[in-house]
Amino acid sequence: MGAQLGASSWFGSLAQPPGVRGTTAPDETITLGRGAFENEEQPAKTLVHEQFHVSLLQGGMPYPTVYDPSASWEVDAENYASEWWANHHLNQ
Repeated sequence: MGAQLGASSWFGSLAQPPGVRGTTAPDETITLGRGAFENEEQPAKTLVHEQFHVSLLQGGMPYPTVYDPSASWEVDAENYASEWWANHHLNQ
């Protein structure tokens, strides 16, 4: 079950708990968390993941009111970032 989002929520907030890689705010601002820097590849994968969320918002998806890591928008973003990284020219 997801966590309710609010003014103090980490989703889109600067007050992210440790391990959070990134967030996308309703205004499409991407914020990288400490977890985005766990290794050399993670910042790029996190940016691609969050940019996927921006593209969903730009396509008309309403901003989620609940954070749920098993929700389709999270699963799709994670899969997109993983596929992007696997096919990146640095990995060929």
